[in-house]
Amino acid sequence: MSALPSTLTVITQADDCRLVWRKAHDAWRQPSPFLHPAFQEGLERLVSWDRVVVLRDGEPILSGFVRSRGPVKDLVLPPFQPYSAVVPGLEIGEVADSLIATPGLPANWLLSLAPARPVSGASHAENGYSIKERNTYILASAPMDSAIAAWSAGPRRQVRKATADYRFWCSHDKSGDAQSEANKLDEVIYASVRLADQAYSRHNRSLPLPPRGLARWARDLVYADLARVYGLYERSSGEVVAAIVALHDHRTAWYWIAGSEPGPGMTVLMAHVQDDLYQAGIPTLDLMGANTPGIAEFKRRFGGVHVTYVHLVKRSLAGRFTETAANLFRGFVPKDWKVKHQRREGT
Repeated sequence: MSALPSTLTVITQADDCRLVWRKAHDAWRQPSPFLHPAFQEGLERLVSWDRVVVLRDGEPILSGFVRSRGPVKDLVLPPFQPYSAVVPGLEIGEVADSLIATPGLPANWLLSLAPARPVSGASHAENGYSIKERNTYILASAPMDSAIAAWSAGPRRQVRKATADYRFWCSHDKSGDAQSEANKLDEVIYASVRLADQAYSRHNRSLPLPPRGLARWARDLVYADLARVYGLYERSSGEVVAAIVALHDHRTAWYWIAGSEPGPGMTVLMAHVQDDLYQAGIPTLDLMGANTPGIAEFKRRFGGVHVTYVHLVKRSLAGRFTETAANLFRGFVPKDWKVKHQRREGT
């Protein structure tokens, strides 16, 4: 593949970003949900950063967000977006090499690759950016019995022992009337956000996006046919104890917003999700994310394939100094203060 031309430009006006990206998206074949205008524009409404679209010869190649920290600006990977919104068919290493000299972009940036996209292009060391890896697992969808057969012994026992204690619900189950199903959808989406928020709090962190806004964004993605929602109700209490909002295309679903109460609920729900994705003809489930040891172990027990998300990171001297200062500040701020005061409720 020939190197990208040097004639790259950047759009920074919000309406132009939306118009150009929507028009280009209509011509792409089966793109990832993370490239869809409903995803990019929903994210735009929730973050305080400025959206940019990078053009090559008048055609968009990347949608991104620029964060300002004093005089230092960064092209960042937003929360709940596992990899950068680079258009289909482009090699991201060459995109990274081109971004170094693109007028109008920050000197600091992070690009993330989907697991199947390798890095090539010029030597990253020569061009001043580094490569980092984040680990996760990808599961194959399968009928429930086959799915749990690939799990480790502990989760298999939990499913067989506890399944009868729960009732499974999914967003594409249209057994009720339209209004009751819409209410159920909202209930399970809000439960997924609430339970995810609780998981962040248990690790002395705050949810990186406003909970109410995140829930509304998830609902919009369901109505755009980009997401499936799964909930597990405890029969004795009638409460949602585990929930997942999974984004998807025709090949992959992503474990996007998820959380559970302590107990076997999430393990039981995962068995249902693998089975449902199999029935829907979606062959894989990407569990996403950089993981703490406990979360990594939870995901490993489902028998998936270990994969890495590769991050290409460019930092100027000022950017490195700002990052170091921010890390030092986080180290001195009491953890309970972070949880109480960094939570944003949003609209």
